[in-house]
Amino acid sequence: MIVKRRTDGTGARLAGVGTCGSVWSCPVCAAKITEARRAELMEGMACAQALGYRPFLLTLTTPHQQGHALVELLPAFQKALTTFKNSKTYQKLVKADRLGSIRSLEVTWGEENGWHPHTHDLVYVQGDLAGRVDIRVKPDDPETTLRWAWFKALRKHGLATDSQRADCFEHGLDVRDGTYAAEYVAKFGREATSEGWGLSRELTKSHAKLGKRGMRYTPFQLLQWARTGDRQAAALFREFSDAFVGKRMLSYSPKLKTALALADVDDAVLASMDSPMPDEETAGTLTTDDFSEVVKRGAVGDLLDYAAACLIDPATAQQDLADWIAWLKTSPPRYGGSLRQRRHFGGGLMDIHGHG
Repeated sequence: MIVKRRTDGTGARLAGVGTCGSVWSCPVCAAKITEARRAELMEGMACAQALGYRPFLLTLTTPHQQGHALVELLPAFQKALTTFKNSKTYQKLVKADRLGSIRSLEVTWGEENGWHPHTHDLVYVQGDLAGRVDIRVKPDDPETTLRWAWFKALRKHGLATDSQRADCFEHGLDVRDGTYAAEYVAKFGREATSEGWGLSRELTKSHAKLGKRGMRYTPFQLLQWARTGDRQAAALFREFSDAFVGKRMLSYSPKLKTALALADVDDAVLASMDSPMPDEETAGTLTTDDFSEVVKRGAVGDLLDYAAACLIDPATAQQDLADWIAWLKTSPPRYGGSLRQRRHFGGGLMDIHGHG
């Protein structure tokens, strides 16, 4: 198998090993999946614009507070989305000349207000969607704007009260130009910082966005803190991971992929395709026996940390890696067992899994 290292030294991964295909719980798979989704969005955007449609980014959020369980908050939020998009106001102001939309669901967590679910929709319409936010469908009825429609959907499903109306109007709905939305997935799960899995942008890099301490934290940031022994962060990440099981990274409206001539490829398939990432280099190779020794000692994370920080010089990287493996073998194994190999000769792929 091959050790891949980011050229800026912020991370490393193994190519040629089994993948879990989880864009929500695995930063390695997330990086590969989102790179493919970025290209998909760029291709689709070019097609939509050629058909005469403009992209806009519609962001929807909800009031939230500490103590709300994500597994309960998320279904209520999704019901509010359905109510909003089925409303006469949305149908009149958005859907009437819409080619389709692509939704990304994301969530952050804050010490003060707990879980914060929100969505970003890349909407393709003719005309100016941003200019319709405060237009009244019925000129004599101020409650027939998009802001009102979203607030009423939140209130219907117990996510907002009349006393929170002003806050919902100010923060609940936002529309802006979506021309660069496809680029938002480029570094999701991949841009490491001293705080963890790093900064990302809007559309589909949700749980990788870097929160500031005292404000909101992303799931991958919580995962990084859990790795350093933060039990609260670990519990929160498990809660997030459980709540997002089975959810798609991007949800296309019906027939939009057909209209944009895009193939429908599952996240797990994208994760299993070991295409080169744009900012990686090969740092060295490992034999199956060597990797087995790494797994027995529970040192996969240590291996990747070492590769990212130390395998800098291509002329010496392979020997440095061999020296590290030799040093590792001087420590006693923590786990028994061996590696299970699964070979797919037709596609030329080999998945390697460890068990203890």
